[in-house]
Amino acid sequence: MEQSAESAFLDAVNELFVAFDDSGALRSHNRVAREVTGYARTELTSMREQLETEERVLREMYEIIADRDRSFAEKVDALLRLERAELETEYASLSRIKGNEYVFEYVDAANDNIQRGDTAPLSATNCKLPYPTSLGV
Repeated sequence: MEQSAESAFLDAVNELFVAFDDSGALRSHNRVAREVTGYARTELTSMREQLETEERVLREMYEIIADRDRSFAEKVDALLRLERAELETEYASLSRIKGNEYVFEYVDAANDNIQRGDTAPLSATNCKLPYPTSLGV
């Protein structure tokens, strides 16, 4: 039977935790090894869950973008809804900079505090160096 990567990793960690006492006799550090392997198992589980979440979100994004029945605006709205849900933010937006104004073009928000067409002074945002539109994107 083939050993899983997680099991192999935990076995390797267990093997690392052996020591010799002053007389040269082999002494095992099982307690420390259990704590480390428990921590490693928790970390591996957390990493696996994070990867599964990232894969799910990427799959959802692809499905939204590839949907030929949705208009551009519907795709943007769906992507913003997904972004806001995954990042747990109060709003998500696709905006543009017009002069010294930050213009909200598309908005998905928990309330009506920010709506499509709203503007804010550029200085009030975290946008400091807008990408020059003359270079194209």
